[in-house]
Amino acid sequence: MKMRKKSDYQEKEASAQERPVFLTKAQSSLEYLITVGFVTLLVTSVILIAYFYTGIFQDKIKNNQINAFAGKLISSAESVFYAGEPSKTSLELYLPAGVNNITLSDTMLIVNYTTGATQAVRAFDSRVNITGVINRSPGIKKLILEAKSDHVEVSS
Repeated sequence: MKMRKKSDYQEKEASAQERPVFLTKAQSSLEYLITVGFVTLLVTSVILIAYFYTGIFQDKIKNNQINAFAGKLISSAESVFYAGEPSKTSLELYLPAGVNNITLSDTMLIVNYTTGATQAVRAFDSRVNITGVINRSPGIKKLILEAKSDHVEVSS
């Protein structure tokens, strides 16, 4: 009787059948763990990057809101002052959260605020003397600007 030679496919099939079952299960489990680990790493990286950039954008927004607050206040104060002493105007301005102090000193508006983990101080210059007190609580401020002989009085 003549022996037939096994084909390559039959040899691979026979060797796979001889291999213990726990080795094939272990291999698939390891592949699954590697895939899950890689996906977890990617998701964590994306979340960290998004969190980082969110903080940067929040700081930029706060800076822009403070610039707008100070710019409109100073512009209106100058307009009222140059219009003359009996003139008066009212403003509604938004002040963002994180402002620690607002100081009106002669021709300067000084805002001390917190961005992220740092303290920042911005000074805005005016052509006229501005006096008064502005509450530092966040939100919309209703301010009244009244021209005096040598300065503008700001009140809430």
